[in-house]
Amino acid sequence: MKVLVTGATGLIGRQVTGRLRQAGFDIRIASRRPERLQAAGEVFALPGADAPDDAFLAPMRGVSHVVHCAALNNDRNASDADYQAANAMLTARLAKAAAAGCGGRFIYLSSIRAVAGPGFSGTINEAMAPAPQCAYGRSKREGEIRMIEAYAGRPDATALRLPPVYGESMRGNMAALMRLADT
Repeated sequence: MKVLVTGATGLIGRQVTGRLRQAGFDIRIASRRPERLQAAGEVFALPGADAPDDAFLAPMRGVSHVVHCAALNNDRNASDADYQAANAMLTARLAKAAAAGCGGRFIYLSSIRAVAGPGFSGTINEAMAPAPQCAYGRSKREGEIRMIEAYAGRPDATALRLPPVYGESMRGNMAALMRLADT
């Protein structure tokens, strides 16, 4: 069984790829930076959100499942349009191609920011209406909606709303705080 993983150079994508390999899955990677993954095996360049449909179908050939980890997050120089292109449109295009070409699951790693802003205090559950408060959260929510539309009621697409994740090679506010703590 072959799994396509996007975002395999990122913090979460590296972990997902490693775990899938340990579990015995064949991996195909689609990355914006395929040159970083020369020794990783089967690697495709991740098409841009404005690429033709064929560019999204090519990496799906022979793939059973897709784990979509690629995202633009915590980039202070990113505009609303950048977030929409990377997180909503790219997800929509990948989900549409996967729905047409794969027989298995499409797992989209979304964010808790698709539901609530950073200042939210309370319990988040499936009954809570999404109310994203930032460009990143709005783009992740739009990606969820587009994925659901691509799968048109089929039960084999899932969005996982992850909380903020910190670890080796992290960026953003947590990385700055860790550097400050080290001084």
